Amino acid sequence: MKRYVAGLMLICLITKVSAQVLSTPSFGEKPSLNFKLAPLTIAEPYYDTFEGALEYKFHPKYSFQAQFGYGDSKISIYNYDETWDGIFRTYRSRVEGRYYPQKIRMRYLPSPRRAWRNPAFQDSEELQKYFNERRKFIHPYWAVELGWKNTVFFEEGFVGKGCSQGVCDYQEYTTYQRIKNVGMIYFKYGKQRFYGRNFFLDYYVGLGLRYVHIRLSEGEENPNFFFTEDTFSRIDARDPGSFFVPGIVGGIKLGYSVALKK
Repeated sequence: MKRYVAGLMLICLITKVSAQVLSTPSFGEKPSLNFKLAPLTIAEPYYDTFEGALEYKFHPKYSFQAQFGYGDSKISIYNYDETWDGIFRTYRSRVEGRYYPQKIRMRYLPSPRRAWRNPAFQDSEELQKYFNERRKFIHPYWAVELGWKNTVFFEEGFVGKGCSQGVCDYQEYTTYQRIKNVGMIYFKYGKQRFYGRNFFLDYYVGLGLRYVHIRLSEGEENPNFFFTEDTFSRIDARDPGSFFVPGIVGGIKLGYSVALKK
């Protein structure tokens, strides 16, 4: 009888330890791969894309992330009819270097309210143990992101032919491509919060700078044919040319982490 009781207690102990191990995120000290999906880009205004990312954490403090997205007029949720904004396609790519500080301030971690009302509890071993456990699930980071976006509009209209310094020999109605390239750099702050061993949320905000360059595949645009003073043109620039504009970035990614062997 004692053997059965001892065996049952051993099974319970192993089950409890296993549950604790399984609940520990795989994002810890070991190298890991993190697969991510950016759901908000599907609903991004004007030119929404389907985007995914892969993060490789090769060091407890550092990781590298690459992201790619694609969208076009056929799959856009804003394309109510074929003539809404013509035919276009969009490619996006981003690369990002991240720094994860090992020390996390306690005030950034969820904690019982009484911890801040009772000084004795703030210094207790129970609270320190609680914070150490929470640190396994919350990973704040700083990041530098470089991005590139290419949108090609397939249009038709009057363009100038034989142009020199803005003076064209004649206007021709033809089909052409309006090519918009955007280079981006952002400085970001975010957190990866785990819910169990593998699943997590990655949320962030950042500030940066965007360089926009727009050109036509052939000819020059007829300024009398296109309108450039409406609100849409100011928000979503279409006129050929180059300029810098400040940028704000923010988002959420859904992720799944896989630990790698050293």
